[in-house]
Amino acid sequence: AQLEHARLEARKQQDEQQRQQNNIFKATLREKDAEIARLKDIADFSQHRLEIMLEQETMEHDMHLSQEQLRCASDLEHLQKEQDNIKKEQDGLVRRLDVLESVCA
Repeated sequence: AQLEHARLEARKQQDEQQRQQNNIFKATLREKDAEIARLKDIADFSQHRLEIMLEQETMEHDMHLSQEQLRCASDLEHLQKEQDNIKKEQDGLVRRLDVLESVCA
């Protein structure tokens, strides 16, 4: 009877230790799950922030490119006007030269 009682006590202690270990395991698992969720949230936030930064950088690049295109178009228009003025001046000089040649001839 005493041996049986010792076995029952040993079994109860073993069951209690197993319950404690199981509880510790579950608590550790909950902590790890919480940590995984926290890291996923950080990763999601970082991904979202990166996308916003890239979008902003793209918009700034596009705006800069548009400004450069406008500047280049303005420069080209200015050069074309200068070219037209030089051509008119050249035509006028050629006409005067023709007049001078016809007078001298």
